[in-house]
Amino acid sequence: SDKFGTSRWYQARILAWRRAKLISRNAMTYARVVIGILFGIIVGSLFSALKDDIIGALGRTGYIFLSSFLVLMLSSAVTIPEGFRQRTTLFKHRDSEFYSGKIAYVVQIILDFPLSLVEATFISVISYFWVEMNPGAGHFFFFWATLVGLECAGQAFGRLLCSLYRTQVSANTASSLCIFLFATVGGFMPSYPQITWVLRWLSWITPVSYAFEAMMINEFHGRNFTALSFGNETVGTIEGDNWLANQGLPREPWGTYNQIKGFDLGMLFVLAFVFDLIGCHFQELTRKWFYQQIRRPQPKTRERDVKPSVSEIGKNIVRASVKASVFHSAIQEGDDVESASSP
Repeated sequence: SDKFGTSRWYQARILAWRRAKLISRNAMTYARVVIGILFGIIVGSLFSALKDDIIGALGRTGYIFLSSFLVLMLSSAVTIPEGFRQRTTLFKHRDSEFYSGKIAYVVQIILDFPLSLVEATFISVISYFWVEMNPGAGHFFFFWATLVGLECAGQAFGRLLCSLYRTQVSANTASSLCIFLFATVGGFMPSYPQITWVLRWLSWITPVSYAFEAMMINEFHGRNFTALSFGNETVGTIEGDNWLANQGLPREPWGTYNQIKGFDLGMLFVLAFVFDLIGCHFQELTRKWFYQQIRRPQPKTRERDVKPSVSEIGKNIVRASVKASVFHSAIQEGDDVESASSP
């Protein structure tokens, strides 16, 4: 606190007040609510006609994966533009040592968390019951908590990319490529056992794989589906645990189903913490790069290309007129022209 002249608590209070003002004035804050509602309606209506048969089980698997992918992509995509928009002001303040960069980063994390709750709530409430997922309050709230964890991981990943890249275009490109890779090894298609061993390890550092495994266990464990349905007649039964085994889930059966899905939920918040820890570290290290970009030096020109200013032109005119008058007087008096022209 001696370095900045104020305590950390005072810095946090002022930054939180400023951040809250910026969030309330930002149109994207309200757009995220609208996007969450639209995504819930679109995804819910897309899977609303599923039955409790094997086709319905496959459809619910696709719904779980699509929800995981969209929530992670949305949370990261809306975080990056906001981070770059505020970066110029942040580094100008940091250059003057107004406050600690770590305090500013922590305040941003805390005040972005309510937006995660809002988006996850609208998407889950609208789509979960419409698709007729596993009934029960416990199943729904676990699904909702998993989406909140994905929101936190996506926002943290977006803040990390803002700390690593100079331009928003580069950060958006990296975000798209990384999230595509996350989805590829997420465990839907191909399933975890079918992923080549070269890329299988990526599944353990990917938010999508943890969310997909947790929500799949939450949906199918202890639930039964009919194998085939012909009108009002059903033939055979498929247990939800067998459906999970057919999908290669859980990836490593080291405990009970409840233990594994609880571990997966916790790992989403752990990954978010790791992303933010790295982002906070690199934000201070790369501040000089951003500062060089924000305040570009003026272009240098060669001396012969520089045009004379108005004052210099005036001085040259006066100097020329003096020389002309001296020459005129010298000619009239018969003096030597060379001696008269010399200063």
